[in-house]
Amino acid sequence: MKTLITGSGFTLQTDNNRVPVAAYDAEHNLFGFAIYGKKLSDTVVMQNAASAPGDGVILPTQDYSEAILDISISGTALVKIYGQGPGGNWYQIYGFSLTQNAEENEITASDLISVNCSGLQNIRASIDSVGATPGIVAVTGIAIP
Repeated sequence: MKTLITGSGFTLQTDNNRVPVAAYDAEHNLFGFAIYGKKLSDTVVMQNAASAPGDGVILPTQDYSEAILDISISGTALVKIYGQGPGGNWYQIYGFSLTQNAEENEITASDLISVNCSGLQNIRASIDSVGATPGIVAVTGIAIP
């Protein structure tokens, strides 16, 4: 078992990077579990210290229900999230900021974003614009069942 998170009074473990399978309290008593599930996607570097507008690398999301994007912005930049539907068209979509507890479709500061990707083939984090002093943008994503 691999420990994912150890918090105040609990430990969340997984088996080989799959969905969490067991949760233990501080006294090591099992208090929750999930049915063994599909493996997490590989981590994808979607933008790598980019300083100009561009689409970057896609994160495949077919057969996954959610994606987590770790977005780092230094300087001034605008990042938008796009999802590719089953017909191949790209649409700007909302994500949910896990740090601001709010929906976002235009990201201008570093954030951790959850994206509902049910039914989407791929998602991308596009740099829409940069400021006069170009921002540096890095985005890493992972899809989860």
